[in-house]
Amino acid sequence: MGKANSCLKLAFILLNVVFVVIGFVIIHVSVMASYSSYKVSGFNDLNLLKIWVFALVVVFIAVLGICAAVTENNIMLMIFAGLTIIMMIIYLFMGIIFTIFRKALIDDFSKPDEEMIERLLNETEIQEIQKTEKCCGVLRAEDWGKIIPPSCECTVKGPDAKLKCKPRPQGTTGPDQIFSEPCKDFFYLGITLIPTFCMSLFYGFLSIEILILALSCLLIHQIRRSNSGCTFT
Repeated sequence: MGKANSCLKLAFILLNVVFVVIGFVIIHVSVMASYSSYKVSGFNDLNLLKIWVFALVVVFIAVLGICAAVTENNIMLMIFAGLTIIMMIIYLFMGIIFTIFRKALIDDFSKPDEEMIERLLNETEIQEIQKTEKCCGVLRAEDWGKIIPPSCECTVKGPDAKLKCKPRPQGTTGPDQIFSEPCKDFFYLGITLIPTFCMSLFYGFLSIEILILALSCLLIHQIRRSNSGCTFT
């Protein structure tokens, strides 16, 4: 008979296996990103090394937890619990960082300046976006100035035409009927997607780590009781 409850050990081991998988997935994704033809701004060998170190630390701690549970070694479990607390602090810190970053992006997008509007119009596939999303301009059609591009043309017919289409602004040239909605929702989603994903990811990691820490404390307690004369199946 084991020193700790077998179901408790199994749940503990499975949760740590999840982090082993996550660690290797992070390494795989970072390697694929480094060889991709699409280069992310600021992504270099140093950042890649940091990602690998972080992923390997995650894998190491998870493997340590698995070994501690299998061998029912209290010392290893206590070391694991201490490292888990450190990782919880890191996950909480990173979650807060991305939460603040996301809010800053939202605030900047809510009060855009002319430079930002011009950058979005010039550095994105805005023509395709307007056609597929059926929108015109970033915040309004007037973002284009006096010349409204053909991609803003609204050709919707039937009862939806009054809702989807509107006359182009006075003093401008281009299609007579343009999409009535701007593309702000599309850009908002694109701007906030990565920080929202990262924020949710780190808070999710934190939640799992809290559960793992609770299970490790239970294992430590059961093993101590077992060493005092009680056994668990």
